[in-house]
Amino acid sequence: MLRLYCKTLAKGCPVLTSESDFYGEKAAARILQVHPDTLRRYRSQNLIRFYRSATNRICYTLEDLLAFKVARRVEETPPTKIDPAVLRRAIVQAA
Repeated sequence: MLRLYCKTLAKGCPVLTSESDFYGEKAAARILQVHPDTLRRYRSQNLIRFYRSATNRICYTLEDLLAFKVARRVEETPPTKIDPAVLRRAIVQAA
């Protein structure tokens, strides 16, 4: 496990203070089932919370990864299919 210390960096990125459940980039990408480059893109767009270790490595908590995974699943849920005939009737009735 990585040794962590308590400090806030100039960028405002919080640093983990305990040795609880946290994962490096490769492990976090596996948990989210994405490529590490995709995870880096999420991080650069501030879509996922991350921390820095004492050695300045990026790491993620399990709670943050699971919360992101649930939020992403909700966003990616495809819309329900609508029968074209029902849609036509609704348009005709509205007119």
